[in-house]
Amino acid sequence: MGRALSAEWGSRVAMALSIDRLTARIGAELSGVDLASELTDTMVSEIRRALLDYQVLVFRDQSLKIGRAHV
Repeated sequence: MGRALSAEWGSRVAMALSIDRLTARIGAELSGVDLASELTDTMVSEIRRALLDYQVLVFRDQSLKIGRAHV
């Protein structure tokens, strides 16, 4: 059900990214990404692509510090 991106992008960071659709129409859960760390351009591009594809993204178990969050 999930979409793993390791072969598609070849980036060490993108290898961990997995996308699981939440419903038939909208939403996906992304795992394997730490939003508190520095993201590569490839990872940002993949997250943006997922946002366009699914419209709503869920990132569970993130530890964002106030003042460092770039939402």
